[in-house]
Amino acid sequence: MLLAGGRPRPPAGAATVALTPAEHRIAEIAVEGATNAATARRLYLSPKTVELHLRSTYRKLNLTGRHELAAALKPPNARSSGAGIRAPRGDQPALSRSPGPVATRQPSERYSAAVVARQRAS
Repeated sequence: MLLAGGRPRPPAGAATVALTPAEHRIAEIAVEGATNAATARRLYLSPKTVELHLRSTYRKLNLTGRHELAAALKPPNARSSGAGIRAPRGDQPALSRSPGPVATRQPSERYSAAVVARQRAS
């Protein structure tokens, strides 16, 4: 299969490791309840790009749809009691876990001009 350009399947239990950073970021936003169009606006992508990444995520994680995504992204041994978050020690400051924007990129000038032109036309 590798000679034909395919990739070997990831080992069982390594589901989210197989996702690219873009696929993981889009999947997390989808789990929050955002539509493809809302996700696209938030990340300055086209809705088709979001759809492509979600379709690839579903294939890699062997899911049939968005409703299975939250359970698939949760680590297998995750506990709801704050697992993985350590208390600060001594002089170390606590890390902020505020839900800030996922993407900090600004849209390109060409994209901004196209959006403004479309908004003026409608």
